[in-house]
Amino acid sequence: MIERTIPRDGPYDFRRTLKPVSAGRHDPTLRLRPDAMVTATHTPDGPATLGIEPADEARWVARAWGAGADWILERAEAWLAIGDAPPAGFVDAHPELAHFAKRAAGQRIARPARVFEHLALLVLQQLVTGKESKRAFGRMVRRYSEPAPGPFPELFLPLHSEALRAVPAAAFIPLGIVPRMGETLHRIAAIAPRLEEVARMAPKDARSRLRSIQGIGPWTTEALMLGSLGDPDAVVTGDYHLPNTIAFHLAGEPRANDERMLALLAPYAGQRGRVQRWVATAGGKAPRYGPRLEVRGLPDDANRWLRRAGRRGR
Repeated sequence: MIERTIPRDGPYDFRRTLKPVSAGRHDPTLRLRPDAMVTATHTPDGPATLGIEPADEARWVARAWGAGADWILERAEAWLAIGDAPPAGFVDAHPELAHFAKRAAGQRIARPARVFEHLALLVLQQLVTGKESKRAFGRMVRRYSEPAPGPFPELFLPLHSEALRAVPAAAFIPLGIVPRMGETLHRIAAIAPRLEEVARMAPKDARSRLRSIQGIGPWTTEALMLGSLGDPDAVVTGDYHLPNTIAFHLAGEPRANDERMLALLAPYAGQRGRVQRWVATAGGKAPRYGPRLEVRGLPDDANRWLRRAGRRGR
């Protein structure tokens, strides 16, 4: 184990900041508390585990384990989003945002830049409900990955691209993964090294590279740009709830589409993704009038299997 200390630069909430790259309580690769985290990842030097917690009121202590410990420890500031903040005077220029900014204090836009690992999680969220996608991610990792380095029982490494390529197509449905999503997982696993290059590209080029991949559309691209690559202007579209949430809190409208949401966010150009997250975090969802979503894209017998598996906690 190696460690280093990092000066704190203001309030920080791990759960709110890293929610986009987490599968919540079903995530065996990332554990979050408001003031601490531990995560496992693959690095160019080998597997690694990174843990960050307060050392005192002025410093963080970051610790790392595994062959990639040095590599991941050098990137602890990216997980902490050290220095991330809206431009000076941004909230003053848009006083209607003051309430959301205050309630979302501690939520930052991090840049963990685990492109392939985050993209695999996002692919699982494309055609099913959030709850089922997170359960599927947990099942897949526990079934096909391996324990993470360090003293953390039940913490697993994310699935390595080579291991994901080796998962048989027929094995995806029992895990709760739609076959079309399984095809996309195999596709991104085959080009994982090229995906990691996205983290070093300009946003325009990164988007072009991602959108060129069959199965990766606007929702997946923008969610990755915002959650993993730290682009504060990335607006997530194609979400079932977000347009209603933004319209309800910014314009008092209970229902909206992506076009309306983009129009409401247009005055905040350069920080639209940050504002979208502030409002979603601090405002809560708009009132619900429609039916709850069923798991989509699966045959009826698979839907029934998933419901039974959910009740059994599998």
